[in-house]
Amino acid sequence: NTIGTIDDLIENKFKLMAKIKEFRQIYFLCNKSKAKDEISFSDLVVFENGAQPPKEQHIYDIRKGYIRFVQNRDYDSDSHITYIPMSKRNHICDEYDIMMDKYGEAGEVRYGIAGAYNVALLKIIPKNKYAREWIRDYLSQPEIKDVLYLSSQASTRPSLNESTFISLKMPVLNDEDYFEYEKIMNLFLLQEQLAKKEISKLKNIKQKMLSKYF
Repeated sequence: NTIGTIDDLIENKFKLMAKIKEFRQIYFLCNKSKAKDEISFSDLVVFENGAQPPKEQHIYDIRKGYIRFVQNRDYDSDSHITYIPMSKRNHICDEYDIMMDKYGEAGEVRYGIAGAYNVALLKIIPKNKYAREWIRDYLSQPEIKDVLYLSSQASTRPSLNESTFISLKMPVLNDEDYFEYEKIMNLFLLQEQLAKKEISKLKNIKQKMLSKYF
């Protein structure tokens, strides 16, 4: 019964996260009418690629002098958590940065993990610090994700790179509207991140109970 209750709590957290994402998409569309102009997306951001340390440097338990190695599969599962040595060659992201898959699910927006990210991820840095959540929600719109994914498939080795974004035009707000949007969406972002952490804790509790009683 206790394990069943934990499963119910996990399911409710996933439902909450889905509702937050749904609301964000709707709220973006509601605010889109405030935009007076559209500008090339590439002019509004800076792109930063990841790095790939040698496989022999990978370890699977945290140690002093090591940092979480963020791979795109980590956003779907905690089953392959990896660490690499801290180095100036590492490219760092925090849990609020806008990350994107370059391969596989190219165009998928990722966030929620801090560490040194690999070559399969692209970090998208807004030039206007108050436009971060607006840009995150713009990239999360289904039609934008479709454009990025289909563009990534056009090359002989399917992947997403900076040139993939050339065709994108993003509606832009004035600074006051950016600030207001950022303030509201940050609250939802924090709630989503909290739900993710609670899911992780609940899964750990469930696993310990299964190991102990079964």
